[in-house]
Order: sequence, then structure tokens, then C-alpha cells
Amino acid sequence: MSDKETAEGMEPEDFSKHLEGFYQGGLIMMAVSLGHDLGLIKQLSETTEPQSLEEIAGSLKLKHRYFHSLAYVHIDKEM
Repeated sequence: MSDKETAEGMEPEDFSKHLEGFYQGGLIMMAVSLGHDLGLIKQLSETTEPQSLEEIAGSLKLKHRYFHSLAYVHIDKEM
């Protein structure tokens, strides 16, 4: 959908996918904002060696149980 197009004339499935993109983008921005506010992004960018979830949480003075979902995230510093 270009900048000049509107939702009028779009198929319901296309419009649904368009809204899904907004929703996903919003969730990503919330996660990045939370990571920034907690100092997590800075901590991860300054890390030179692998760290456990407990070590990361301890350095931020947070409980490690809140970081378990990070075990499934791979951050490639070479990007």
C-alpha cells in the first residue's frame, strides 16, 4: 500500500495483514524501549564475553526470572 492509498478498496485479508504489521512494529518498539529503560541494551552492547541470564540480571540489579525469554533471542554483533 503506497502513501496515497487508503483502506478503501483493499481486500479484508490485505487490510488485516497491514494492521498486523503496525501491531508487530508497536510490540518491537515497546520491547526496545523497555530494554533501553532497564539498561539492558547498553549492558548487552558492552558485553565482550558470553554471560548467563543470572549474570546479566545481577549486573542490572534485577531478578533473573524476568530474563528467561531472552534465552531464545540471538543478538549478532556483526550485523
